[in-house]
Amino acid sequence: MMMSAHVAMCATWGPEGTFLYNAAYAPFLGGRHPALGRPMREAWPEIWNELEPLIARAMAGERVQFSNYHLVMTRNGQPEDTWWDSRTVHCARAVR
Repeated sequence: MMMSAHVAMCATWGPEGTFLYNAAYAPFLGGRHPALGRPMREAWPEIWNELEPLIARAMAGERVQFSNYHLVMTRNGQPEDTWWDSRTVHCARAVR
């Protein structure tokens, strides 16, 4: 579902935080694309300190929402001010 979406989407998977994203998200990565399958902390090292607590909360089962969230991201060799919105970030656990 995420991979075929026409809106930018990304997720982390597993204990290593494997970074998954669709084609619509790739332009956000700039020169970092392709980063698919790498740990997210390696794909976005300069914002990992901001992302890690959000991901940890989601991994603990909390629904995480934010609007107009400011991040300074380095894309194409230049730091850029960016603002992000997310309706919900949630971790679904596999049922065995």
